[in-house]
Amino acid sequence: NVTDNSAINPDDYTVANTDTFVTFPAGTATGSSLVVTINIVDDMLIEATETLDITLAFDATPPAGINMLDDTAVGTITDNDANDPTEGVAVSD
Repeated sequence: NVTDNSAINPDDYTVANTDTFVTFPAGTATGSSLVVTINIVDDMLIEATETLDITLAFDATPPAGINMLDDTAVGTITDNDANDPTEGVAVSD
């Protein structure tokens, strides 16, 4: 689930579905990752760095007994209108 923090959907970013699903296949190793696409809105406004929240939720249908050690992350959007070399988006956990 992707939700607003200081970044606001759809003004700063969009996702096709805020309840985007990712599936880790059976046997996935600890520390593995999957990609979820978040589209950044490229406007002409010079803005401060903004964040969005990303939360994974466990689907309780079988197989049961799978625990997530960390189910949250923060996405950071860096403005690209000032031609800063660090512009773009980064996700940290």
